[in-house]
Amino acid sequence: MSEPSPAIPDGRRSGRAWTGLSVFLFLLSLYVLSVGPVNRLVEEEQLPQEVIYFYEPLRAVCLSCDPLTKALRSYVDLWRK
Repeated sequence: MSEPSPAIPDGRRSGRAWTGLSVFLFLLSLYVLSVGPVNRLVEEEQLPQEVIYFYEPLRAVCLSCDPLTKALRSYVDLWRK
């Protein structure tokens, strides 16, 4: 007997996985890179202070990784006046 063919061919399934991974990595990068502009807007009082809570997960990760803390701090400093 022959095997039943899958509903979605392997090539398409693999393509969807790569697309999903690419979208996830893009959004993650956007989240991390947005901390600089958002910090500046909060300092200029154009955004409420509460917006910073959105970045609490990033802060938690930085507290456990000193090189990441230094890199992110340098990036945020680029956005300061």
